[in-house]
Amino acid sequence: MGDFLVGHDALRDYMHNFVTGNSQSLVSYLEIWNSNLMNAGFEEQYLLSYTQWRMSWYAFLRLLHVDLDVAFTCSKCGQYPKIILCDATSLGFRKVYANQLDFGDQVEQAVKLRGSRFKERVFIPDESLRNDFRKFVKTREEREYDLTNLTAHSSSLHRVLHECECMFHGMTNVPESVWLLFKCISSTSPVSSYYPVMKTLDEITTLMSSGVIIREHPKELLALQQCAPIIYGVVKALPPQPLSANWLQLFKELKEKANATFRLSQHSLEGPFEVEGDWDKAFFPAWRRLCQRGYYEKDELRGSRRGQCSKAYTGHPNLSAGIFTMYCEHEVCYGFQVMDSKESSNIPFTILRTRFPIAPELVVYDNCCNLHQYCLNRDPAFFKNTMFLVDRFHWRNHNGCAESYDISKYPQYEKLNTQINEQQNSTLKVLRNQLSYMTPENFKPHCILFIYNRNEKKKKKDN
Repeated sequence: MGDFLVGHDALRDYMHNFVTGNSQSLVSYLEIWNSNLMNAGFEEQYLLSYTQWRMSWYAFLRLLHVDLDVAFTCSKCGQYPKIILCDATSLGFRKVYANQLDFGDQVEQAVKLRGSRFKERVFIPDESLRNDFRKFVKTREEREYDLTNLTAHSSSLHRVLHECECMFHGMTNVPESVWLLFKCISSTSPVSSYYPVMKTLDEITTLMSSGVIIREHPKELLALQQCAPIIYGVVKALPPQPLSANWLQLFKELKEKANATFRLSQHSLEGPFEVEGDWDKAFFPAWRRLCQRGYYEKDELRGSRRGQCSKAYTGHPNLSAGIFTMYCEHEVCYGFQVMDSKESSNIPFTILRTRFPIAPELVVYDNCCNLHQYCLNRDPAFFKNTMFLVDRFHWRNHNGCAESYDISKYPQYEKLNTQINEQQNSTLKVLRNQLSYMTPENFKPHCILFIYNRNEKKKKKDN
């Protein structure tokens, strides 16, 4: 090949084309450059070959030095944001390379850690009874289904249904917001998703138990809407009078079931493992690994999803699954992880559990209903104070989970842009032509450079 020099001005020019989303590949850029040189009178023997140009660019890329910790950290949110928005994009490299890499996070261990059990966290553990109640909630005609068994499971729920029928002169006249609670109870979603374990909610229910009419106290009413919008809807729909003993007993049972989800202590996990070689599928410069993921009983189980929402996945037949990105509420990307298989709840769970000392207050994700279940199946105590919500755009695709996962029901997040990932990840798709056939070692730094530039632009715009 011989010795050759490529000026940094040319390399910087290509870098500018790359980071601004110009879909010009290394090949097309070189063709234009060589064409200009020939037009200027250079002989063909002095033109760069593609191999020379590619090697020059990769060497230049390795020479770039930036403070990645600062670049991938929001100055407003700090190292660990309280609000995380995450999603995947289908930007990948050839599967033949992916098959040669070790993505293993789930290292099988003799001792398997236990999370909460499904029957411990749903209000109606009996599947047959739950299905009957779900049919009743859907049709709102009690005579078609035998609900007498509800008395044995929860006499308060049965009495509340009877009270509603009398109060509103028939079940068909019961307000929609009350039906939303019944719908949540009939779902497979954990009680803690619609009756969260929160001090604020405990204080408000204590006030209601003492006869206080919360509707006449705007401050407490707003606090109730912000922490438990489903319960807020019930309180608003009922007549402005102290809650009946039936409703108070039902709320007490919901609280007990929610607390039962978190009766296990947080798992104590071993220190972080070292990544062998130069390849690491994850890039989160501000979030160093704090511990191992752990191996859980549920990691060995596959199969039934118990009626949960599902997320369709359509991947490229010859490319890896893509990358999973995480943003803060100010649209700053904290990093990404290369996915070895189709998008699953394991990816955000592993990132949050191994890199956060304390779980964030809010996680927004288009598949958050399943992510919540996944986390509770493994280390519920770690995520006890985390709210899992589905973004506004994707909520319309959910029909099997509790309505409490809809972020639109929480007034404090009214101005939160829940489409951050969709918007930012769409810009990554312009890189497909350049990155799809790179090796993983080259794929990753190109992603870093592109996202770094977008982070810097966003920070300058906000300042």
